[in-house]
Amino acid sequence: MKPFLLSTIFGFNNRQQIKKMKTQKLFLAVFTIALLFTSCDKNTVDPNVDDRDQYIGSWTCFEKGTFSGQSTYVVNISKVGDLDSISIKNFYQLSNAFSAIALVSSNSVTIPQQTISGIKVNGFGIFSSNKINLTYYCIDGSDKDTVQAVLSK
Repeated sequence: MKPFLLSTIFGFNNRQQIKKMKTQKLFLAVFTIALLFTSCDKNTVDPNVDDRDQYIGSWTCFEKGTFSGQSTYVVNISKVGDLDSISIKNFYQLSNAFSAIALVSSNSVTIPQQTISGIKVNGFGIFSSNKINLTYYCIDGSDKDTVQAVLSK
């Protein structure tokens, strides 16, 4: 297209403005293509990695409850089920005869509502810096004990 025709249609009055417009279009095209390629996220899940592995073992539990006070004891965590479940033996210091079942997803822990030795429990937590920080609630029928616990190896 001739510069005169472009200047007539788009109101440009010299070649410098036309060149600037072409450069801007080229830059915009390159930027758009680069953005498309960098915005693609490859969510690959390694089937050989089990999120539960970091939780397994013997842990020292430092716990503080609104009713139960402070205590320190040992819990043992093991895998249970096929995918995302773990068993926490001696949960809430109820003895190794009792376990809480928790669900893990990456670094998150969820303790769904369940009854252990007559006590309703539920809670949540996070795995960080080789520690498990938990907040859980224990109801023995009349009182609700809100518990903050840190499990460390």
